[in-house]
Amino acid sequence: MQVAAQKLVADGALWLWGAIGTTDPYWPMIRAADVEAALAEMAGPVVVRLNSGGGSLGEGLKIWALLAQHPATVTIIIDRLAASAASIIAMAGDHVVMRAGAEMMIHRPRQVSMTSDKALQLIAAGVAYRADACASMALDIVAIYAARTGLHSETIEQLLDAAAVMSGREAVRLGFADEADVLAWQPSSLLPHQALCAGTALHGEIS
Repeated sequence: MQVAAQKLVADGALWLWGAIGTTDPYWPMIRAADVEAALAEMAGPVVVRLNSGGGSLGEGLKIWALLAQHPATVTIIIDRLAASAASIIAMAGDHVVMRAGAEMMIHRPRQVSMTSDKALQLIAAGVAYRADACASMALDIVAIYAARTGLHSETIEQLLDAAAVMSGREAVRLGFADEADVLAWQPSSLLPHQALCAGTALHGEIS
């Protein structure tokens, strides 16, 4: 079934409020294809408003790449939460701002999304294949976090193992963000019925 494209651009910003590449009863699905289409509409510096409990790691990596490779300056504002796959997207910002009360959470990938054909291959290959896939994706996210923060990979590994939840100030201290406790807020016309803190429960797994 074809999924309808999401309108993501409003008030001069790219709004990534939702579940990354997964269905959610309270949030729209954010897909890399929709982000790519939205970026094509925008001219000049890009401002991203991010509020997500995570979702698909694969989709998150695609969105990270689109933003990281964008020729314009990318500012990412974390309105309430950047957890799991959404924290990877945040690493694409040239400047990362965490609003007052915002949090960031990182952890190891525990589930890998795949097509039915891939699932059949997985069954045929056994559990070792799944472990290898998770290990490979873990290396990717360690590299992304380390490049953004300047932290040693061993420190990143420890944070992932701990499923670290960081306040804005802690995220700035560790290099995951550049500013914290920013109070300025302008609601989007895309989100007339959504409270700032609504729908921010953590997704328990990166898929």
